[in-house]
Amino acid sequence: MSVPYQLLPPLAPDEMAELRASIELHGIQVPVLVDENGAIIDGHHRRHIADELGIVCPTETREGLGDEEKRTLARTLNTARRHLTREQRRELIAGQLRDTPQQSDRQIAAALGVDHKTVSTQRAGLASTGEIPQLETREGADGKTRKLPVEKSKRLRNDADYEALDALTEFHEREQHIKAVLRRQAEAGRILREIRDKREYRIEGYRKFDVFCRECLDMDADEVSELLALADRYSPEVAA
Repeated sequence: MSVPYQLLPPLAPDEMAELRASIELHGIQVPVLVDENGAIIDGHHRRHIADELGIVCPTETREGLGDEEKRTLARTLNTARRHLTREQRRELIAGQLRDTPQQSDRQIAAALGVDHKTVSTQRAGLASTGEIPQLETREGADGKTRKLPVEKSKRLRNDADYEALDALTEFHEREQHIKAVLRRQAEAGRILREIRDKREYRIEGYRKFDVFCRECLDMDADEVSELLALADRYSPEVAA
């Protein structure tokens, strides 16, 4: 099995067992992504389990990508699915910065599904140790190259306070976690509102919405109101 683009550590034993059980029951639902030479870009664990079970493993070929583009794609697909630790996420961001230091913080953040401020603090640490170049320009999502403001460029060159960088990175990660929780709660509120408005609780034999929430969801009236309020406050666009 080719593994040049397996950029994350192996799945934990319980995660591997869960994936194996799913594949045994349903087969491979998401095709393994390979390049024109058969090297796996995404789906190493799926291919490994399929080979062990002796079942068909569907593949999808992505042609014409350079090594840098393949690594970026592998990181993007993995961060969208896997539950990463803080250190794993930091290393993933660092790897992307080493590959594409010319890209803006927001562009990298969008590709990896992280906060752009987390990317910024990681960049400052790598730049201060010479692991990535201290560029005066950045490439935006539109492909255009823009010069950095003098203040920001100077700050990145002089920022070698690792303790402060770690603290700032941790704060941004906690901030991102709060936003993720709010997104999930807002989505739950939208689903709950739809159940209420369409009276779908009757499918379960409940005649009243509040009784359904209390007995089926173990939620009191205040908790239901809070979720519905979040759904009203955070539209899908805002929550994203």
